[in-house]
Amino acid sequence: SRPSAGSAEGYLYCAYTAWPALLHAAVNGRAVHGRRGDVDLVLAGPGGRDATAGEMTLVREAAQLIKPEAHGLTVLRATRRTYDVAGTVSVAAGPDAETVRAEAENRIRAAATDRLRIGAEVPRALLEGAAYGLSIIRGDLASPAADIGADPYTIPVMASIGLEVTQ
Repeated sequence: SRPSAGSAEGYLYCAYTAWPALLHAAVNGRAVHGRRGDVDLVLAGPGGRDATAGEMTLVREAAQLIKPEAHGLTVLRATRRTYDVAGTVSVAAGPDAETVRAEAENRIRAAATDRLRIGAEVPRALLEGAAYGLSIIRGDLASPAADIGADPYTIPVMASIGLEVTQ
């Protein structure tokens, strides 16, 4: 069964149906922005990229069909909050340092991808902890210097990763 018109679930259903490649959408109402009767539908494209004008139009037109007359609807691009990950990993003697470094980067990339959602926080400790695996003695990140804070209109996107290896 379809969600009811004007509900958060209804707007999300319309967004994902109109644009199947949509990475993530968020519905922000009065509790978030303080405006009575207004709904902000926030969109993020695949990989956290900006939604194109055409993609936003598809979603806007679909959502207008279920929007109650008394609601104001705004379709917005999520603001990209990009961050870089850089640091060092200490590797135990023996294993190929390059292989161990690449595995640590892949684990960090996976952790960052799991947080690729509108309104998500990216704790620095999550990224640093993701570096650990077999043969990693210690992982120290210089960047990001602090947690990437949560914001209901923002999507945290890892822009680059670079780890140095010490033995």
